Amino acid sequence: MAGIDFNSFFGTSSSDGSASGASWLTEYASIQNGSYGKLAKAYYAKKSGTDEKAAKAEQEKQQQTDNRIATTADTLKDASAALTGVASLFEKKEMTVSKEDGTTEKNTDYDRDAIYKAVKKFADAYNEMLTQGEKSDKTGVLSPTAHMVSATLRNSKLLTEAGITVNKDNSLSVDEEKFKNTKITTLKALFYGKNSYADQIASKAGLISTAAKNSANAKKNYTSKGSLDSNESNSSGSMIDSIL
Repeated sequence: MAGIDFNSFFGTSSSDGSASGASWLTEYASIQNGSYGKLAKAYYAKKSGTDEKAAKAEQEKQQQTDNRIATTADTLKDASAALTGVASLFEKKEMTVSKEDGTTEKNTDYDRDAIYKAVKKFADAYNEMLTQGEKSDKTGVLSPTAHMVSATLRNSKLLTEAGITVNKDNSLSVDEEKFKNTKITTLKALFYGKNSYADQIASKAGLISTAAKNSANAKKNYTSKGSLDSNESNSSGSMIDSIL
């Protein structure tokens, strides 16, 4: 056995092979008695735990976003309903008007203050919906949000007549003075009844709310490894697309 190079076997270039040879034997002993395996398991368990914690945090963040989108969509839907379904808002009524001399008189007219407040609330809710909607990556949210913008652009001429500007970012701005001097027929065409502009927006807001709520509920069924539970079907997006 004189021809065997033991230094080479232990991976050393020193004259006696003691340093790296001892290191190799120590590692071998660690593997043999299980210490190395325990260390490796502890390392990967820690890494896996960190990954799962990060995944869970991201899921919770997305769920909060979904819930916020759903709440915003419901607010817009309610603001739309306050216009489209309230006939009395666009009917003349007896009102008490203050005169310059300090006296009052009664006359019959439209309550333009009430109409303006309802439309301003609608516009604010619409703008917030655009802001929240673009934070989603779900087709069930993005698609009806885009349809909202399309409906607004289609009605931009009438909106302009009513003192409502469609801004470059697609948000709405309402000029109170011009709005209150708009023909009531124009306002009714935009905001009252079935198939009006406000009714179209309400319909899309309803779809957004449903999609966001489904997405938020789906995230409750994620496993510890960050994958969606196999029993949970996330088909809301395609279903809503078929409706649009």
